[in-house]
Amino acid sequence: TYSPNTEEMDLGEPLVQYPENLNLRDLFYFIAAPTLCYELNFPRTDRIRKRFLLKRLFEVVMLCQVMMSLFQQWIVPSVKHSLIPFSNMDVVKATERLLKLAIPNHLLWLIFFYLLFHSFLNLVGELLHFADRNFYSDWWNAKNIDVFWRSWNTPVHLWAVRHLYLPMVGLGYSKNMASIMVFFTSAFFH
Repeated sequence: TYSPNTEEMDLGEPLVQYPENLNLRDLFYFIAAPTLCYELNFPRTDRIRKRFLLKRLFEVVMLCQVMMSLFQQWIVPSVKHSLIPFSNMDVVKATERLLKLAIPNHLLWLIFFYLLFHSFLNLVGELLHFADRNFYSDWWNAKNIDVFWRSWNTPVHLWAVRHLYLPMVGLGYSKNMASIMVFFTSAFFH
């Protein structure tokens, strides 16, 4: 773990200071670490928890299989059955067939969210001794869209605040204008 009041991390490694951080080791660690914001000294854990690591690995493998099964057994047949109504311009049947995709699509999105933000990023974080595991917060309890966008993908939110929102506010733009620019930048990358 990282203690900001000391000159060393709990791993016994001295804190990195600029320009000693300008090396390939730090670059590759940043590229592999589950974060989008660079820090001179990332918070670190002192060991790899084998049981935790195996659970996350098992989840990654099994959830990939579940997603493939949903896709092959539910989505592909539904799409195939919707082709004839689309080609015949039968709007009612085409709409009904497309609406049947809503449930498996929703399940795929939820499973993929858990797979990426909980299983995979925690797996990578554990392998790299990366201690900051706040990849999402309780977006399912969001009372409005603003709270939802801030809580469902914490690494991207923190990047947007650090590299878009705060610099724009610092340059004299209003908070509303900075928020709008963050929104449009996010829309562009999606």
